[in-house]
Amino acid sequence: MTKPHDDSESLLSNLAHRRGFLEALGAAVGASALAGCSASASDGRPSSAVEALVGATPVSWIDAVNVDLRTATAYPAALGSTVVIARGYAAANDGGGGVFSWDPTSATGDDGGTIIVPPISGAQAGRWVRIWSDALDIRWFGAVAGSATAATANDAALQKAIAAAARANAGVNAGRVLVPQGQWYISATIALTQIDSVLLTSAGGAGTWGVSGAYGHQSTKLLWAGGAGTMVSFSQTFRCGMQGILLDGGGAATVGLSLDGPSNPAKGCLFEDLAVINLASSGVAIHVGSPSNPDVAFNTFRRFYISGGAVGVLQEGNQSAMNVFEDGVVVGAGQYGMQFAAGEITVSRCLFAVGATATADVFVSRRALWARFLANYHETVCPTTYLFEPTSAGNLRPQATLFLSVRVLHQRIASPQRIIDFQQDGHLSLVACQFEGIAGQNQPDVYLAPPDMGYTDLGLIQEIGCRYSNGAHAVVAPINGAYSSLYSNGAPVLPPPGPIVGEHVTAYTRHTVHNGAVQVQDNSWFDGTNHLTKGVRLTSYLGQLFVDSMDTRTGGLLFLVRNNGTAGFSVNYSGGPGFYGTTVIPASKPTVTGSRGGNAALADLLTKLASFGLITDGTTP
Repeated sequence: MTKPHDDSESLLSNLAHRRGFLEALGAAVGASALAGCSASASDGRPSSAVEALVGATPVSWIDAVNVDLRTATAYPAALGSTVVIARGYAAANDGGGGVFSWDPTSATGDDGGTIIVPPISGAQAGRWVRIWSDALDIRWFGAVAGSATAATANDAALQKAIAAAARANAGVNAGRVLVPQGQWYISATIALTQIDSVLLTSAGGAGTWGVSGAYGHQSTKLLWAGGAGTMVSFSQTFRCGMQGILLDGGGAATVGLSLDGPSNPAKGCLFEDLAVINLASSGVAIHVGSPSNPDVAFNTFRRFYISGGAVGVLQEGNQSAMNVFEDGVVVGAGQYGMQFAAGEITVSRCLFAVGATATADVFVSRRALWARFLANYHETVCPTTYLFEPTSAGNLRPQATLFLSVRVLHQRIASPQRIIDFQQDGHLSLVACQFEGIAGQNQPDVYLAPPDMGYTDLGLIQEIGCRYSNGAHAVVAPINGAYSSLYSNGAPVLPPPGPIVGEHVTAYTRHTVHNGAVQVQDNSWFDGTNHLTKGVRLTSYLGQLFVDSMDTRTGGLLFLVRNNGTAGFSVNYSGGPGFYGTTVIPASKPTVTGSRGGNAALADLLTKLASFGLITDGTTP
């Protein structure tokens, strides 16, 4: 310990003056400034930089918080001042130093970094309280960078810093925990549990994009030095998060980042500029394996990079909702880039390039809820880009799925080559998407085959303005022996199933409208050669066109054709297979026979019925 400078006014007698000095010193010096002014002159006096800040106010210098402030002589009279400046935490210049003031009235416990309690009792008892602003630096709590042997100390330091940040009286800008640039080894789960508004953040290096399209570096890294386990856990947290940090599981950690909670789960958390690599199981796990079913909700992952592991992102929990993944990269997963086993899904502006041995870029379970895939880009080398778990009896997924401006470049040469495999009963919309293969080398397909499970609330599949190129095409499988209309350059493709190529608009529906109506108007029909006049066109290339009503309350189906509001033709079906409830429709055109008996009106009627093709006039005058 350095001998304090001798000064006749070594103790601050005026409390108001002391507090004013400390506030100015804490704001002007701060933790970052101390790194530049911690060295003292050779005679033990403070450096010129410190003297310029504090003037004639006496201070004492110490080398290490953990050594010099945790001794039986660490009280003002022994140190020569009620204000001390520490050069480090365990040793000088290790980044854990700072400014401390003596509080003889405090009874707050030692938190390891901002409140230091020396082993003193009686009249000399008190606390050394750190004067700080901005974020809580984990080095203040004993964290050491660059050494795997420091993992246990880093585990404790991170937990102490998080606990200090979560305290209601933690100080200015409480809630931010700084993990400085460097490599910090950990060996136990860093747990944020039952806390509000705590952010783990780096000093500002979020990683840079290299020419290869991957992160060139991450300035702050947490490296795993333990066995199987989760690196960072958010449980029963609100408005917490991480920013600018890389999690490296070293191939041993099971999960990089976990969001969960048995009763009041993680909500409203924000994760930005986050990289998660080298995990044995999942990079990010949301509500995985919990017996209860709360809603891990309103969490956002923005500008993230996930590499390796069996699954990049795994989401479970039937009520997991409004968890958004945007502006991210998912590469190198062993099974799925993202797996949504349950809950609501939003994935926006993300790039996928998972491994060739994976099953799919994205997997959607039949237990999942609404799914939105917006402006994602895929360079697919695995069998399937988007794989939907097939519907089976008792496991209906009727919620809507939207693909908007999604682009897929399917590069797989071996079979299968599938862009979308949709065999669910839910609603599917594909809008302004672009699907590509490799010309002359593969023919990846969008496979749409919703099964008929006998339910009344069946699905709707629709495409608007999608483009298929370089061998990519769409296939709609049969339902009860019937296919939807498929077009290639404006002409029907027979026999079905066949490809849909080029730009087109396709509507394929099996949906029954309940308590509502369907209105189609002012549509431009494109036949591959030119745009026809606006209108609605219903076409069947299998010989049958059905207009079906399942509403039994009105007593029948009214099929009405009108021209500018004027009725032209109508059919009222009220129960039987014939018109107006008649029970028989002849199998062939009926022939009317007999004599007209010179009746001019009857002759005219029969002639006009025959002209409509409804009868054959076999009568005689």
